[in-house]
Amino acid sequence: MVTNYLLDLTNNEYRDDFIALGLSDGTEGKLQFWQYEAREKLVDKLEIFLKDAEQYREDRNKNPNKTWLSHNSILVTGKRGTGKTVFLRNCAAMWKAHCDNNEKSLFKSICFLPEIDPTMLVDHDNFANVVIAQIYTQVENKLNTDSCCANVTIDSREEQKNYFYNYLKKLADSLGKKEEFEGCRGIDKIMQYKSGISIEQYFHGFIESALKIIDCSAFVLPIDDVDMALERAYEVVDDVRRLLGCPYIIPIVSGDYSLYEQMVSNHFDEKAYRDRSGDTEQKNKGIELAHELTDAYLTKVFPNNMRISLLPIEFIAPTLSLKVKSNKSHKNNEKLVSYSDYKKDLFAEFYPLAINEEVISKWPEPESAREFTQLVRAISPEELEDAKNKPSLSYKLWKKYQTWAEQKQNGFAYTNCESFLTLTNRSDLSSFNISDLISFNPKAQIASKYTAAWGKKSFYQTQINALDNSNNNKQRWYSDSKALVEYAFDKKEKTLSSLPPLEFINPTKTRITQNNVDNTFEGATEDEKISLSTILRIFTSRDFYSKLDSSHRFVFMSRAFEIITYSFLVEESDDKSKYSLSQILKRKPFYSIFNMAPTKAIQDEDHRDNDEILEKDQVLPIANVSAYLSKQIFIWKKENHHIFENVNTNNLIPLFVYMFNKTFTALHAFRFESNESFENEYLTDNIKRFEYMLANAAYTAMIEGPAITASVAITRTQETIRSSQAFERSDRVLSANKKRYEQQVESCSSENMERFNGNQFGFDYGEKFVKALQSHPIFTLIRDNSNEDLILNLFKIGSNTNSSKTAVTKLINKDSKLEPIREFTNYEYMRKKLKELKVEAIEFKSFYDENLAKDYPLNTTIRDFNGDRDLCFIKWLTINLRKKS
Repeated sequence: MVTNYLLDLTNNEYRDDFIALGLSDGTEGKLQFWQYEAREKLVDKLEIFLKDAEQYREDRNKNPNKTWLSHNSILVTGKRGTGKTVFLRNCAAMWKAHCDNNEKSLFKSICFLPEIDPTMLVDHDNFANVVIAQIYTQVENKLNTDSCCANVTIDSREEQKNYFYNYLKKLADSLGKKEEFEGCRGIDKIMQYKSGISIEQYFHGFIESALKIIDCSAFVLPIDDVDMALERAYEVVDDVRRLLGCPYIIPIVSGDYSLYEQMVSNHFDEKAYRDRSGDTEQKNKGIELAHELTDAYLTKVFPNNMRISLLPIEFIAPTLSLKVKSNKSHKNNEKLVSYSDYKKDLFAEFYPLAINEEVISKWPEPESAREFTQLVRAISPEELEDAKNKPSLSYKLWKKYQTWAEQKQNGFAYTNCESFLTLTNRSDLSSFNISDLISFNPKAQIASKYTAAWGKKSFYQTQINALDNSNNNKQRWYSDSKALVEYAFDKKEKTLSSLPPLEFINPTKTRITQNNVDNTFEGATEDEKISLSTILRIFTSRDFYSKLDSSHRFVFMSRAFEIITYSFLVEESDDKSKYSLSQILKRKPFYSIFNMAPTKAIQDEDHRDNDEILEKDQVLPIANVSAYLSKQIFIWKKENHHIFENVNTNNLIPLFVYMFNKTFTALHAFRFESNESFENEYLTDNIKRFEYMLANAAYTAMIEGPAITASVAITRTQETIRSSQAFERSDRVLSANKKRYEQQVESCSSENMERFNGNQFGFDYGEKFVKALQSHPIFTLIRDNSNEDLILNLFKIGSNTNSSKTAVTKLINKDSKLEPIREFTNYEYMRKKLKELKVEAIEFKSFYDENLAKDYPLNTTIRDFNGDRDLCFIKWLTINLRKKS
């Protein structure tokens, strides 16, 4: 039978005096007292121990001088926050409910003393004295009432009082401390020790006299948080063993059993051996002896059958309901919200769309009943419901969730909240900078004042491991990258959350030479130049500190990611957008190694291309590019208006953080962990791979449960990357994750999907989000206008492409006889034709010697080619080059 539990949030928080039967308010049979099974065990044991106490009283009447000890201490064990204190405070109510429910008149047979908290004892208080004082207070209160000893004569009443006070005095004298014996000599000292030996006899007599006055058969003594009073713990437990073994007293002790083991073990360790002992064998024997004594001692004080384990929250939460006040028309203006629905609303607010198990497993889930109660009271179901239509309330909830994340020391949730609050509070006068969002900035996390306390992630070690996994530690770029990491970060510095590998430099896989840039710009129209300039400004950078006069560019994707994040999260006017975009384009790519160590110079000569001739840069100014890009983003937002209207896209920060981590981890693996060389790779191929990785990360985040985690878009066959149709036919990762998400949408009802996808974002927001992502202007720039299925081949990555100009220049430098051929380098018509024919390499000297030398001597110039000769020359040249290829 499934047990249903209830947490009534309409009650005041301090009210923890739950009635044990759980039907305290008649709410559909749900238990407000969660530890139902533990309650059953407790009342069963109380009945047994009550009978034992009554039997003991009969035995004592027959033989007053004989005492027995009973191992009847009940240990209520559980981890911190499981509700042990609440359980103890409800012991009397549980016993009363049990008696009433079973029509037994046993309730008054047990007197429940107020619980004792050893952590509240003053330093020199003796625990045994506190217990005696508790019983004395109960008797004194009874003596001051008219009903005291009503069933006996006045003489008998006075006799009972005298009997009680007499035993109290004897007991007080016998509990004297060792220091009180000092100064005694001879028979006085013997008398003092004799008094101490009689403690047990006096204590039992004292308890009997108290029970007669109160008119009950046994005392229940709850002792709370013993394991919190570390310096007093052994003393308390030992008093339970020695003094409270009286059958008239039923101690109920709470605490974590593992902590009791630790504290008792420490006590015996001190007695059994010395750490400084030079005799290793003797020390080992002492350690073993201490361990055996600990087990035996705790088994005696807290027998296994006397231990009651409280249910952890993970057993209670699945069937738990929350009673809350409702603004809608419900009975008594109250309604019930299941904890599962509460979690869905919580995820919809703080993790919209990012609900994959890889994300959700990292949320700061409450681990105890105490934490659970704190969470649902801090972020109530009503507030989560109201926040859907109130951005101001949503802001307050994110602040509360940040406090909760800090308490739980959950870096992922904490940095997400910090980033959300930073973005929400951003001044209208400032431009967007993703580095202001702590989720994306390792240096900001390291500088955070909270990091010193609970930051756990070594960013330095993460980056070194990423470099080492590349198996390229003999390459010069590896040494350069490692030097930059060591310059920028310290080994001891910690970040609050996990972050992906940085964007490092690798000349063979991330470099574009100036010559290859010039080749791409040759013959470009004005419209083509703005597109080409935009691509270079977004995806490459040569703004790094070097002692060499280097003209090449490195490929980075983090600036593109910043533009995408800005496009989704920030709404600005056209002029402001131009300014923000220009600032992004001016800065180094935010997650590049160059940005982390901006003043560290690169000294690797491999980064210089000695054969390059740097001409005037054909890339258009940033102002032109930012204006063009702002216009394209405005059009894109208008086409995807359903995403940006009536929703707070700032809530998507956790999704972008997840995509950031997953995408840049995959990107690093593609670039550096594979030793395969990717020949004929263009910048546009890299951009398309980046697009696929982002889309795959987005779909993965939106899949509830497991997703396919393999790498995507890492094929060496560029033709597969360049055609979307070819990619869909061969891909087994992105297409599979997309299908899982679509099936997930189809299988959910509208109501469940609203919760599932994020209440404020709508039923089909996830699919629309990915479509908008892949249609962003930075990705449409590389598409072939004549065929949307294909992308353009722009900006060759790696070594130079030997154009006719470069080949001729090399030859002229080596052979002065070829000086007249220099004029070919200025023949723009021919160069344009060669580009159209996709001629990439010319061995001009070899070709000339084999095919043109007889007809055209070395002193022939371009002016000798007239009319059809131009076309003949180009045709002849092309035919021979194709033969060579």
